[in-house]
Formats: sequence, structure tokens, C-alpha cells
Amino acid sequence: MRTLKWLVLVLVILVGAGALAQPLVRPARFGGAGNAQMGGTLTYGLVGLPPTFNPFTVQSLSDTYIQYLWYPQLVQFNAASGQYECYVCVSYQQRGLDITFSIRSGIQWSDGRPLTVDDIIYSAELHANPQVNSRQRSLFTQNGKPLRWTRVDGNTVRLTLNAPDAAVLDLATWPIVPRHIWQPIFERGGAAAVNGAYTVSTPPAQIVGAGPFLVEAYRPGEEMVLRKNPNYWVVDERGNKLPYLDRIIARNYADTNARLAGYIAGQLDYFQPLTIDEVQGVRQAISAGRLDAELKVNITQSAVTSTIFCNFQNPDPFKAQLCRNVNFRRALSHLVDRETILRVGLGGLGRPLYGPISSGNTRWYNPNVFVEGRTQFSYNPQRAAELLRGLGFTRRNAQGFLIDAQGRTIKMNALVVSTEALQKVAAPIVIEDMRKVGIDASFTVADNGSVINPALRNFNPDGTRNFDLSFTDFGGVFDPPTRRNLYNLNGVAHLWNLNRPGQPRPDRPETFEILLDKLVSDGLATTDPAQRKAIYDRFQAVAAENLPLIYLYTRGLHVSYKKRVGNTQDQLQDPIGAFQSTANGYLGEGINFLDTIFVRGN
Repeated sequence: MRTLKWLVLVLVILVGAGALAQPLVRPARFGGAGNAQMGGTLTYGLVGLPPTFNPFTVQSLSDTYIQYLWYPQLVQFNAASGQYECYVCVSYQQRGLDITFSIRSGIQWSDGRPLTVDDIIYSAELHANPQVNSRQRSLFTQNGKPLRWTRVDGNTVRLTLNAPDAAVLDLATWPIVPRHIWQPIFERGGAAAVNGAYTVSTPPAQIVGAGPFLVEAYRPGEEMVLRKNPNYWVVDERGNKLPYLDRIIARNYADTNARLAGYIAGQLDYFQPLTIDEVQGVRQAISAGRLDAELKVNITQSAVTSTIFCNFQNPDPFKAQLCRNVNFRRALSHLVDRETILRVGLGGLGRPLYGPISSGNTRWYNPNVFVEGRTQFSYNPQRAAELLRGLGFTRRNAQGFLIDAQGRTIKMNALVVSTEALQKVAAPIVIEDMRKVGIDASFTVADNGSVINPALRNFNPDGTRNFDLSFTDFGGVFDPPTRRNLYNLNGVAHLWNLNRPGQPRPDRPETFEILLDKLVSDGLATTDPAQRKAIYDRFQAVAAENLPLIYLYTRGLHVSYKKRVGNTQDQLQDPIGAFQSTANGYLGEGINFLDTIFVRGN
């Protein structure tokens, strides 16, 4: 009888929470252990607010993760388990090349309309449209051929593959949008209208979502406010409707120093120290009693990989030719003093990186391919100078820069993201060594959204792009093939040699790029662990030898948060726990964290 009463009580709670027929129940691990408080506001800091609300034109990975707070996904990556799990779907089944997803009933968009299979199919059509050119477009092709998303019935959607895929659920991680909003936009003006919709000037009430939070306000240069979605369809194990928080405020700061000062002054609830100076600043504030917060230092190595790459599609044919020359890229790698960067920027709390997989990823890292600290392309200015002489740069001009037989200098400017404190530490060190060997090098610190992303992704009519070098951080992954957007020829992050919208590959792919594309695809095509390991060993060897990216370092993971913030401890103690997403700098990637965080004493 007692059990029956308990079941009735739970059903009443769920009905009261919004009459959800199939709510997603967060495990107790993400449910506040029964002591969560409802309500309150969590505030965190950004250097530059998201430049768009459009899920098809968003470029920055961090802005993509923020959008996941209101645009749901069919499946969601659980950083704690390292697995993809159903989110909008309630279950899935794979038979051969067909994967069918049963859709969770009762989900509503924020305007009260039901989320249906038709929303999912239409979202897939827009993401796959080459003219729309979504950031997610690489998830809609396989082996150069389009994938098929089809409606089975009112509760089921089917994905049909072209070949086996070991990371198949990664193909279902794109944001879902409401068809009743976006189809009229497309019908009025096609892909151009889609790309022009949902700017930051769009009234927040018009931004229809179904995630845990919705856009409440956007004040340019100041802050973005997200409010709790009353129609959200996720509950904790006690039947409490998530999220616990009423609001999230993303406050804008001029630079990383101002953001640190804001945290110490009590303006923020959460902060991620990136450099050793930021760690020490937070530690001193806590010790002096000026900040009532926790500081977790070097929890694990961040999954983020930091790199430099050279533009194969430079408008200057001479620079493009240099970037395509493997010995020039090797010379650049020899001019990266990784140990000094780690010492100055991180106090040693990081590791050098010489290839696509860090030694921290023990499952896939191959020590026989390259050994960190002793690789043939580690810091060695003398060897860099030899390689440059081999390219014909044997003399110096009156300014001390190398010149070739035609009197040409190597003039390179590197773009550095203003929000990345470590890039701003690394850039002067790398540029100084480049100038010492005779390269006319400089760097420009610029905003990622308004300056750097357009430079990296926008094409001139002749197929060139307007930059020389770029310092760029790429989000980490557990399974190398899920980096298909980076190493596949049609990948949206294949930024050193990008394919133009509507084209399946770059105009001039290099032989090693074609091989990397094949290895990533081969790794996805088999589920046999030994075969996959052998493929990834070769993948590492090809990438480390040819250096499409000059790999720099991985950094230690540090986080700090006010003691009033609850439901963090057990997540932080797990090295790949749900806080990992946030600690990588992207508040929003792990909404299994954000919809269960609470604040005390609100």
C-alpha cells in the first residue's frame, strides 16, 4: 500500500510538472542529491557575447554550445559516461544501416506547439542544404554521399547510413528547430533568408526553443539573459521539474583581465582560470577573504587542443605555396617553444602536443608515433632555419628578414582570439622566435565572432580567404573519428583548406588530406577495437608527419565557483564529469550539468 501511494505521488508530481507523458529523468547524480533549491540566478562572464541566435550561421564552438540551451538535440553527449544518450528521443534501435529513433512524446516548443517528427526531418533538411551551409553540414554526408533522414510515422524517425559508422549517434547531435517557424522563412527567401534570420536584434520572444532555458534579453555589449523554460520536459528523480535555476546571466567583459576582476569582485558565480596568473589571482582572493569560493586546480588535462594553422587558400599565391609546403609547416613547428609557453602561461600545468591525440587520451594515443618532448618537430630554431634555407631563403635583407632569389620575404600575420588568454601568451613567444630566424611575423588580437570567424570562413570570389596564420583551439573528443568535421575534406572545421559552400571538397586537396579523410572514414566503418586502434595509429602518424595543424599544447583544467553554487562536487571529482564541458570554457555544452545546478540562499 505504501508503495502504491508513493507511485501515485510521483505521478501527481509529474502531472503537476507539466503533464509530460515521457519526461526525461536525470539520475540522482545530476539531481542535487535531494537537497537542491529551486530558483535563483547563475551569472558567468564572457569576453564577447554570442553574435547570433541562428543555429545555421553560428560559427564559434562556444556559441554553438550556448545555443544548445534552447535548441534541443535528438541525442546528447553525457560527459560523465562518455556516451551519447537519448534526449529528444526516448529510445533508438539499429538494424544494419538503419537506425530508428522513437521520439519522446509530450515535448513542447516554448510557444506551446508540440515538437514532432516533422520538426526533426525539416531541421535535417535545412542543415543538409549546401546553400544554407550549416556549421553541422558534415554530419549529413558519409563517404561523400548524403545521409537520409526519413519519417517513419508520427513517433519515429529513421537515419539510413551509406556504410557502417562506429560513432553513429554523433550524426544525431545537430540542433532541432521548429518547422512552423523556419519553413515560412525558407519559403519566403530560400537559404539567404534562413541565414539572415534570428540575429541578435530579433526580439527574444520570437526565438522559439525547447531546451532548459530561453533567451529573455540581449543587451549589446553588456549581457545576455536566459530564463527558465516552463515547458522543459526533464525532471529529477524526485519529480522536480528542471532546471532548478530561474535564470542564467552571461555578462560581457572587455577582456580576460576584466573578467577575472569581475569574478574577484563578486560579480560572477563561476570562473575558469586559463593561465597561471588567473589561478594565482583567484587563489589570493580566496586566501585574503575577498572571495567566498572553491578553486579546483589541474583536475585533469583539458580535452581542448591548441593549434596554429597556415592558410592554403591565401590570396597571395606565394604565401599559399609556402603553407602547402610541408617543410615550411615543419619549420613553424620547430619554432614553437612549447615548454616556455606552458611554463609562462600555465605554470607547467599542461602538456606539449605534437599530434592530433594527446597522451592524456590513453585509449588511442600511440607513443610509438611520436613521443612528447622528443618528437622530430619539437622546438629547434636551428633546424627551422635549415628547412627555410632548403626552401631558398638563404640571405637576409637590410631589415634582417630572410629573402629568396627573387627578393621575396616571408611576411606572415597570425590571428589570435581575444577571449583566449593562453593564445595571447603563446603568440608573442612564437612570433619572437619566427622573427629571430628571419620571418617577418606579427600577430593581431581580434574578436572571434566579428573578425576571426569571417576571415577564416568567408571566401573571395576567386576561392581565396583573407588570412595568413591562425591560433585556434579545437574542442576535445574521446573518439578520434568524431573529429570528422576537422579532418574530413568537407568538414566545417577543415579550416586550413576549406571547401566552399555546395562543394564536397576543397578545390585543391593535398594527398595527405585525402589520406586523413580516408583514415577517419575507415575508423568509423569498423567497430572492431583492434582494427580501429591500428587505423588511429596510422592517422596519428600521417597528421604528425604532415602537420595540417601545428599542434601546441593541452592545458590543465581549472575551475572556480562561489560556494553558493550547488551540485558540483561529484561532477568535479570525475575527471570527465559533466563539469568538464563548462570547464573547457563553454557554459552550455553539458546541459546535463546546467539544468541541475542550483544556487543556495536565493
